Order: sequence, then C-alpha cells, then structure tokens
Amino acid sequence: MAIITRTAKGSALTFAEMDANLNGLADGTNLTASQKKKECTAWVVFDGRNGAIYSSYGIGYVTRNSLGFYNIVFSTPMTTLNYALVGSGGGITNSVDLSVRAIQEVTDTPRRLDLVQITTRATNSGGQSLEDWPYVSLVFFGGK
Repeated sequence: MAIITRTAKGSALTFAEMDANLNGLADGTNLTASQKKKECTAWVVFDGRNGAIYSSYGIGYVTRNSLGFYNIVFSTPMTTLNYALVGSGGGITNSVDLSVRAIQEVTDTPRRLDLVQITTRATNSGGQSLEDWPYVSLVFFGGK
C-alpha cells in the first residue's frame, strides 16, 4: 500500500492532507502499477433468475440469456484478456440436495474485453444441469 506523505520533512499532516492521501488510496489513484494488479478490478452479486444486480463495482449490467447462461458486461472494458474470475452462488434451499454447484466461464467462444459469459450448473447423481440461482457472486482480478 502507498504510504501517506508529508509536505515537508518533520511537519505534521493537516486533516486536509490526510483526507487527500486516504482518498487517493481508496480510489486507487495513489497505487503503483504493481499494487493495482492486486486490487479487485470488478465484482457483482446478481439474481440468476432474472439478471437483476443486487450490488456491483465495475459491472455495467448482467443479461440472462437462458437458464443458467449469462453475459456479465463490464462498465469499462478490460484492456487485456489476462484477468481472473472467481465465483460462487446458491440460495436454493432443498435439504436433500447433494449437488455440487459450479460457475464456469463459457470457453467455446473467444474471451472478450467487454464481457464474460458464464454458466451456473449443478452436478448430482442425475448428471449436470444448468440452474438459475437467487445469488450469483463474481469477482474479477487483473485485466487492466
């Protein structure tokens, strides 16, 4: 992380200087390129049944294409395809459901800078099936 700087050697920081430094840390303007790579680029929590966003950062919108298949559109396109995606989801309540739930990036199309396509599915004794979950959470690192 960046260190809060002083205007002159040995002088005390004013509240205005502290605010300016802390705001720079909060919005990323005082971070080095190496530090920015470690910051979350975008995240979203949405309702998989309709694509409605509960909360997000760096995400423009979510489109539900069909059962368990979504486009996640970045508010500002990535500048490189080298980004990581981590996800989780659920909210389906069934006490006898022993399925393993997985979020998977769609890989039969080339990766894009403006959006990512994902599927949400369950694997259980009956095989794999696409599902819409009430809560889908995604976090993106890199790409900038």
